[in-house]
Amino acid sequence: MKQGWIQVETDGTKEPLAPKTIADMVYVDESQEKTVKEALAEGFVAVFVHTKSVVNGQRVHNFEGPSGFVGLGRAMITETILPNDQFTLNGTICAAYQGGESLYSTMLQGYWAIFMIDGTVINFNLGGAGNQVRLIAVPSKATLPAMEKENAIGVVTTVAIPSWEINENQPQTPVDDMVWIQTGSASATPFSPTQKNSLMIYPVRGAQYISGSWVDKELYVFQGGQWNGMGVFLYNRGETMTSLTGGYNNYTNDERKPNEATDFARYRITDNTDCTHIELNDQSGWWGGGAYRSTKLKIDLTHYKKLLLVAKNAECSVGLETHANSIWIANTVASNPSDQTLVAASYSSKTGDIVITLDVSDYAGSYFVGFGSKVTGNSNLARSIMDVVQVMLLTA
Repeated sequence: MKQGWIQVETDGTKEPLAPKTIADMVYVDESQEKTVKEALAEGFVAVFVHTKSVVNGQRVHNFEGPSGFVGLGRAMITETILPNDQFTLNGTICAAYQGGESLYSTMLQGYWAIFMIDGTVINFNLGGAGNQVRLIAVPSKATLPAMEKENAIGVVTTVAIPSWEINENQPQTPVDDMVWIQTGSASATPFSPTQKNSLMIYPVRGAQYISGSWVDKELYVFQGGQWNGMGVFLYNRGETMTSLTGGYNNYTNDERKPNEATDFARYRITDNTDCTHIELNDQSGWWGGGAYRSTKLKIDLTHYKKLLLVAKNAECSVGLETHANSIWIANTVASNPSDQTLVAASYSSKTGDIVITLDVSDYAGSYFVGFGSKVTGNSNLARSIMDVVQVMLLTA
């Protein structure tokens, strides 16, 4: 079997080993590769229409196409297909396999599947539609296995999972106790389910359909030898995640102590290719002030538990009052840092590589998210610096 890319067009053309979209990826024999154009012309490759229904609580996928057809078929996957789903061919129950084995991959909505049809058997050769994602259920985080398959997903639940789906949108016909893994445009735990890493999935949260409603669940992804909490990036190595955050506003001020015109404070925010540099140098006797940046849009925290900031090259020299690197949430953002009111915040005065965590599990609804340095009183020779690398929301 040769791994290759073929662009299959309705006009019978092909471009061997030249990918255009993830949907173009198929696995073909050497003999198949050179005869796809001929097969299309001869009617050997047929286009089928995929639909999904739920019968007695069981997901059933029907592939509608030429009656009695034997040969190579393809179909756009209109609803995610799971390994334990059932199948029909033109309305007749059929067996489904993957390369001659029991179906073990999930086929993602929106991609083409390639398959062989022989009587009442569909043998999938998944290409871009198939993936190798493994999902396990555990009663607690402590019971997650020490080792797992890379990109395996762990769901903390005591309710058995009959099926699951990866999709940006909520499933339209959910099955009792199924798990929905919601995707977005950015994630703290992105992964590719394809062998050539040509399709990226950005999981942001997970929920289980219990007693007629979606219940948030802790989800973890096994990457690099450890389990990482699933979540979404608000900032990642220079990327501001504008579709979610709206971008960022920077706020700095230079507040002088009355009658002291000779001293000055310097506040600086610099965007670099891999981080945001935030620096506060506060001279003796100065009151208030700070340097921080805030999301332009409010962020919905309802389904998340932690707000996490990762920074490097941190320095912090604390004066007479609170003064430290921080991450926070607020209902409004003041243009003058001295006037900023926070709903919740977490601070760090450590140096070097730092991680600041804020528990947001009690804050449903939307808030502005900000990070930086702030002097809350009469500081004395205070200095605060950090290069912010990542800011993310985590579900666990």
